[in-house]
Amino acid sequence: MAVKFISPLTRRLPRPKPRWAWITVSTLIPAAVLGVALAGVFSETFRDWLLSDESGSTTIRNLGLVLAGLIALPLAIWRGLVAQSQANAAQQSLRNERYQKGAEMLGHDALSVRLGGIYALQRLAEDFPEEYHVQILRLLSAFARHPQSDDGHEEEMKNKFGAPHIREDIQAVLNTIGKRDLEQFDLEYEDGLFLDLTNSNLQFGDLRKAYLAFAYLHKANLFHATLTGADLRHAHITSADLRNTRLDEADLSDALIVLTQLSDANLSGANLSRVIGLTQSQLDQARSDPRKPPTLGGTKDLKTGKPLVWQGKPLED
Repeated sequence: MAVKFISPLTRRLPRPKPRWAWITVSTLIPAAVLGVALAGVFSETFRDWLLSDESGSTTIRNLGLVLAGLIALPLAIWRGLVAQSQANAAQQSLRNERYQKGAEMLGHDALSVRLGGIYALQRLAEDFPEEYHVQILRLLSAFARHPQSDDGHEEEMKNKFGAPHIREDIQAVLNTIGKRDLEQFDLEYEDGLFLDLTNSNLQFGDLRKAYLAFAYLHKANLFHATLTGADLRHAHITSADLRNTRLDEADLSDALIVLTQLSDANLSGANLSRVIGLTQSQLDQARSDPRKPPTLGGTKDLKTGKPLVWQGKPLED
């Protein structure tokens, strides 16, 4: 039974951080009062000199204008900063609305609306990565694990392709995951976020060259998926289904692969160095181009402790 996707809108959204917070009325008013006091002292001290000159009144008038300018200047600056802060707050509110709207669209019954929500969230994460990338990645990962039900998908895919294929909205999420760049990876690292695709149904999915290092793929269904050239270093691939999966040229070094089905998986040129949890019998079920067997440096049989050796099946037999 499909689980209806519920978006985590209760997560706190970013709020503007005014850079002018140190300038307040409590600092500007005393400064203005001090200016008036100093002007009064100045005028009293030099009153006789000013009045003895026939242009004294003109000088006083000019000094008054200067004083007025000294008082008005900080107030004008403060008003400008307040206006800028209000504009920033309005922009932040619009961005938060974009996030909320995109999240709500993920739970819609129509595929086209869900796709629109995914693309909108992807764009928001690209435009404002420091504010939104991490929480949007969490949101899309949750959608991949518990997508909005789509009862007509299986029949539609059979009619369209003649065989089951991955849902378009799930593939759109995988595309977003695959497009992450170094800046976004750094943000994930700083936040302590590791991609979580536990229990996700990704069969027939396309994740070629995707960054999945340290990802959690516990009980993930990757049957007939394409992970050619994917980065799966240190990934947790436990009790997963990798039957007929393309892992050619993928980097699985230091990954945890326990109780995972590898029957007919393509491991041509894959890096399986120091993998933990594999057994020789599991590995023997996989396939490889005889000219490009997988690298197995430092990988030992979980049961016997002996180094694993490649003796799997060729791609075609």
